[in-house]
Amino acid sequence: MSISALPSSSSVVAALAPVVCSSASSRPAFTLCSKAMKGQTYEGWLCAEKLDGVRAMWGRGRFQSRYGLAFRPPPWFSAALERHLGPNIFLDGELWMGRQTFSEAAGILRRQRCQQGWAKVQYHIYDLASEETAHLPYTERFEILKHLLWPIGVREGSDSTNLASAMAGGLDEPWMDPLHREDRHIVLHKPFCTLDADSDITSICEGMVKAGGEGLILRDPQGKYHPGKRNPGIVKVKLHDDSEALVIGHITYQGRGSGRGVSSLVVVDRDRTIFKLGSGLTDEVRRDPPPVGTVIQYKYSEISALTGRPRFPVYLRERADMSKRRFLEEMRPSAGGLEELNCVEDEQPSRNLDVKLT
Repeated sequence: MSISALPSSSSVVAALAPVVCSSASSRPAFTLCSKAMKGQTYEGWLCAEKLDGVRAMWGRGRFQSRYGLAFRPPPWFSAALERHLGPNIFLDGELWMGRQTFSEAAGILRRQRCQQGWAKVQYHIYDLASEETAHLPYTERFEILKHLLWPIGVREGSDSTNLASAMAGGLDEPWMDPLHREDRHIVLHKPFCTLDADSDITSICEGMVKAGGEGLILRDPQGKYHPGKRNPGIVKVKLHDDSEALVIGHITYQGRGSGRGVSSLVVVDRDRTIFKLGSGLTDEVRRDPPPVGTVIQYKYSEISALTGRPRFPVYLRERADMSKRRFLEEMRPSAGGLEELNCVEDEQPSRNLDVKLT
């Protein structure tokens, strides 16, 4: 059954009333995606594009990142949401500019009320995070979303329920439904197909990546929201693993190459492992590298059993939505007063290095 054809069940109608009418509730925590498991069957699950943007929750008149940072768009950006949605309604979505545009989008989000920049940004809504509906199946939450957003002018898009549309040749983004023409930056992000027993998830993901996407999000139609927890009913599929690290130093080119900037970043991950990150740095990044204290994202092939560090790490981008303070809070606790970190050099086993993180 397509998302657009979901019935307005009695449970949906019953659940809608408290969402619209109840008093203001506290801001919920984001639900967290799980990783796809090899050998796991996802027959009947809904498949959507994983957007390469900045995840943001809207509620009570403001956007907030998963890591607690507030985004401040111009007033017109969220005016329709503020007019039509109550103080206890929280939307889970993504601030996004399009495929392969993360760096530009992150730069705009860091600036305060940048009119020209925010005109390029869209807010893609893919779930309802309100605590009153967290216990409901995803399909019912999505139906409630459509009811809530109807006054803004939700337009039903194409019903794309076959796997051919997920391959590179058919990725015309029919699952993205802009709202009323005055608010086309507000988008209802729909799954584009339902997986069957013969679905090759890896091939679908490869087709998405070939078309410029980042990967896939799979959703159990019966899955609940699970605020603040890893959600078994929301699974991300990517062709590589990725994580975050904190920049703690730079290594510059020496001699004849000294004018090129940095050859690599020195970073520390959440497990307190220090390693160098040079692959993936563009000439622009080498000349103007992320400052010490910046959280960056990188991809890797696997974690080495010998050293404990990521193998073949490749720099991806800065994480505009995560502060240094939040990253440090998420690091593995240290045993002593100084921050004890694992320092890894080349392929040698790790050795301990005492470093003060401030």
